[in-house]
Amino acid sequence: MVLSTPIINQPQATISSVEANVKRPVVIDNMIGIRDMMNLCLSLDHRVRQGE
Repeated sequence: MVLSTPIINQPQATISSVEANVKRPVVIDNMIGIRDMMNLCLSLDHRVRQGE
């Protein structure tokens, strides 16, 4: 499992992070294959959503 915690610095409202590229099993056309996958994370300040 890959986890990260991007930290928002003021005066920024959002930050995005790209995590490690890892090989994972996936199902394609009823067959199992290995594909490179990566997680993308978008963190935002709660005040953006609440309109403050």
